[in-house]
Amino acid sequence: MKILYPAEAVICKEAESIRQKLTETNLSEERVLQELAERSGVEEIRIFEQTCTICRRTGGDLERAISKAQRVLTRRIETERAVQSQLAQKKLEMGILLAVPLFLLFFLQMTAPEYMKDLYETSTGRVLMTWALVLLLGAYFWSERMVRRIFAKGG
Repeated sequence: MKILYPAEAVICKEAESIRQKLTETNLSEERVLQELAERSGVEEIRIFEQTCTICRRTGGDLERAISKAQRVLTRRIETERAVQSQLAQKKLEMGILLAVPLFLLFFLQMTAPEYMKDLYETSTGRVLMTWALVLLLGAYFWSERMVRRIFAKGG
């Protein structure tokens, strides 16, 4: 582990703790893995501990079980990265779509102020611009909520 991670990393500390418990306290491998699963609170570690325990008790192929668990965990990590990437992409797209109307207003104000004059100086124009701002803010909160819901279900 020290080759892959810095010595201060949690995984290195856990590996050292496991090594000490196995050599110094003579705890069984099953008990050490069970304690690790309880301490970590990570579902995958708990499943791994149960798999190892079942393989040891039934004489199953532990090497094959560990290999399969590694493949499953790798797929999960890749899926999580893909979901996070898609979430970032959707948030960027959402930001762009929400910025376009503001950019257009700014552009029109700079290039054709007489065209925009009615929107800022008349009561009807102010009401329309206020509603446009309210709708834009509503669209922002709605899209933010949709992105969270979609990726909470998928993730």
